[in-house]
Parts: sequence; structure tokens; C-alpha cells
Amino acid sequence: METNRSIFLALSKIAKIATSKVSMYSIDDRYSHPPFLRFRFENIGKEDEKYNFLKDVLVNFKGNVEWNLMTKSESSNFIIIPDIFSDHLEKDFYNKEYYGEKFTLLEYHQLIDNAIEDLPNLAKYITLEYNKKVDYLCFNEII
Repeated sequence: METNRSIFLALSKIAKIATSKVSMYSIDDRYSHPPFLRFRFENIGKEDEKYNFLKDVLVNFKGNVEWNLMTKSESSNFIIIPDIFSDHLEKDFYNKEYYGEKFTLLEYHQLIDNAIEDLPNLAKYITLEYNKKVDYLCFNEII
């Protein structure tokens, strides 16, 4: 599975995605900004259970970094991002110098590398947990 698009592909199994971006990081410079995916499920409201399910899956994932699902009240989009960078969304998210004030260059690169390394396993975990949920719901409908 292509690492850069793996989360997009996993989410596509849950519902059709409305987004203009499918990559989580720049292929030209993986350190240009923290990896993230901005998305929304097409024709599904922000209060839908799918988003709560996804937030729980991200919180329960055990990887190199902790992951978060965020949204703003004025936006219909959600963002999947490493939790350590979630506070920086409102500030200078695309400004590498800003991160130099928060982390050493080595720390910043290690955080990015760890997050990118998580992506394939996080995508598999999302898919696995969603399939378990679908199987459970189907089983209960049969009973």
C-alpha cells in the first residue's frame, strides 16, 4: 500500500470522501509540514457516528505517535494529524521555522519520520476496526 495515500484509501472503505487532497505529506520534502489528511465524508453530517468511530479508532491506535481527529465548528472538514502537532494548526502550520522554536531539528524530523512510519499500520487498523464493526452490526441484524 502506498504510504502517502494509505489513510485516504482506508477512509474510502468507510464512506465516499469529499476532499481535494489525498496525500498526507509532500513527496518533495517530507519535512515541509506535519503529515495530515483534511477530509469529510460526502453527504454525511459532522455529528454522524462514523466520525466518532474514527476518533475512537485513532485514540486507541498504538503506534509511534498518538493521532487525533480534529474539526472546527465553522468547517465541515476533519483533520487527521499526529496529536503533538494538533495545537499548531492555528499557528504557523506550514512554517518550518516555527517548529524550530518548539523542537530541535532532529526531534522534528524524528516526529515526522515516526508519524509517516505509522501510516500503513494506522490504515490497516482503521480498516480492521471498521470491518469488525460492520461484521458485528450484520451479525446483530441476523439475530
